[in-house]
Amino acid sequence: EPPRTDPPRTDPPSADPSRPEPARPAPPEAGRPATHTVQPGETLARIALRYQVPLERIAEQNGIADPDVIRAGATLEIRPAPQNEVVIPEGATLTGLASRHGVTVSHLLRLNPHIMDADRIVAGGRLRIS
Repeated sequence: EPPRTDPPRTDPPSADPSRPEPARPAPPEAGRPATHTVQPGETLARIALRYQVPLERIAEQNGIADPDVIRAGATLEIRPAPQNEVVIPEGATLTGLASRHGVTVSHLLRLNPHIMDADRIVAGGRLRIS
């Protein structure tokens, strides 16, 4: 009997933290929604960051009552965010975002009454800038 040769073992991509994440899809174009199938372990915040559309907007557009509960296999329609909205990036601060958009923190707080504490903003969340 010939010697047995097993194929080289490869670990799943998520097992190796040094591997880069897959390329991000481009944000949906104006008037053209994207379709996303929720993968096991994905969160709405992660999907929001990936498509650069606020998680609140994705939840509203897809009738998701609790953004913390989404099912793997569900298909989401993701429409572009309005020009006056941005997605809060991971690690961002309200001060940094205000500076980047040429406005003050108090201006952002007025436009975003859902932000109760200027020191606690959620990555993937909605931020109106004008």
